[in-house]
Amino acid sequence: MDVLLYHDFLNEYFLSSRKYYKSPEETLRHNIIHNPKNRVVMSINYGWYLEQLFNSNHGCHNQYCDFIVELMDDPTRHVSLGALTSPTAVRIEDEFCFIASAISSNLFIPITEIPLPTLPTTVSIASRIKPNRDWQLSEFAANSSIRVKYHDFTADAEINNFFLNLFNLPNTINQLYYFDSYAKNVLIHSHFNVLTTKAIPCEVYTFGKRTRYVDLSLLELQTLKGSIISVLGTLCRVFYTLDNKLIHERKVMFNGIIIDSTHDFAELLISNKTWIVDVSYSQADINAWLPKTVHFTEII
Repeated sequence: MDVLLYHDFLNEYFLSSRKYYKSPEETLRHNIIHNPKNRVVMSINYGWYLEQLFNSNHGCHNQYCDFIVELMDDPTRHVSLGALTSPTAVRIEDEFCFIASAISSNLFIPITEIPLPTLPTTVSIASRIKPNRDWQLSEFAANSSIRVKYHDFTADAEINNFFLNLFNLPNTINQLYYFDSYAKNVLIHSHFNVLTTKAIPCEVYTFGKRTRYVDLSLLELQTLKGSIISVLGTLCRVFYTLDNKLIHERKVMFNGIIIDSTHDFAELLISNKTWIVDVSYSQADINAWLPKTVHFTEII
């Protein structure tokens, strides 16, 4: 993931960087910066603004210098935008907003301490309340994983928003994979409705039996495909298997993000007090999961 860090976030990080015992928020900032799966976004002009702020008279000047040296010495820890700069910026806030709007990374989180009115999509550390967007994306940036349970939500609409935030996190979803024995149930929940308008290449893998002993007919398979496409879009391809050892999970994967649910997605309601959803970030895990798809048959 790529993270763009505002100066107020960096200031709080520097203030606590030497502390042995850290508060939960201090630990969060530390983990965001040191998560090996993250890259810190930097440009020449944004770096210049930071230098002016963390100058030799600033109490965190030494920590800033150490941070920049460590960052630049390890190309895996940062992404350089070179001379990309706003033609009109007069403040670091302007430059921050320009970069956040211009970056083309497919998994990108701009992070501040407090909300930035000029950039509503910023993740604010101060606004974190589980399971809202600020909590969701800051925790994801810190740990490359998050877990929510039924009791974390107070209304079904919050559960929909949880999925909406995940699907809106990438600028572009390159390819989506959806494994679900009961993929037909996309018709009776709205967690994936945002995908309908996104025109995303999508592959769905599901079970081709009506009951344990009765296979779906060709017409039933085609009806199943039509139902799924009506929600996930016309770029969707649907595959099935008759082997229940190949399909049982409820899993959505895209851009390195993996969503795992213990229950059918249609059952993710606050009235159902049994479910857990895990979200992780691992392209390696996605690559390890996909080889079994050769054993599925496409519904034509």
